[in-house]
Amino acid sequence: MKAPENTPTTARELRVATSEAQFNSMLLNIFYRLGELNFSAGWDDNTSQQLLVELSHIYPIEHAMLATEQAGTLTIANTVGQTLPVGSRMSMIGQMASILKAPVTFNALQSNDLRWCTATNSGELKAWLLPLSYAKKSCGLLALAGKTLNLAETELSPLHAICGLWGHAFYKALSPATQ
Repeated sequence: MKAPENTPTTARELRVATSEAQFNSMLLNIFYRLGELNFSAGWDDNTSQQLLVELSHIYPIEHAMLATEQAGTLTIANTVGQTLPVGSRMSMIGQMASILKAPVTFNALQSNDLRWCTATNSGELKAWLLPLSYAKKSCGLLALAGKTLNLAETELSPLHAICGLWGHAFYKALSPATQ
């Protein structure tokens, strides 16, 4: 009997397939968790922090920053690792400004801008900047760094969706109440 075409036939293929399945399962759990937290408690800083921590368990992220954007200034909302403290403000200049320029498109940018990271080994880190957007309007920024952080297209697609959901949540949280 012939094995189906997608069935791994070597130990290496089985390890790769298992790793991909585990990665996809963990990503799916983040989306479930996001829905569950929004449904039961609504959006708050704790929800955002929990999701950032869970994301750091899936990707090889050592340091991460989630910041909201208003009037050209980024305010750090959540962090993982060695970063500037929550509440710190940074002006949007250079790569940060270019990725958040209206109309915002999803362009994950491998970056050398680590102003947000206070790690002593920052010269060894690979960093990425990802825009948070709602209806192509800038809402903030996700910055990630790690020694082995190489993001392929298959890893960027889920981050795009997560950044869109974070963008929507931040947009709603920063907008005046409309009831």
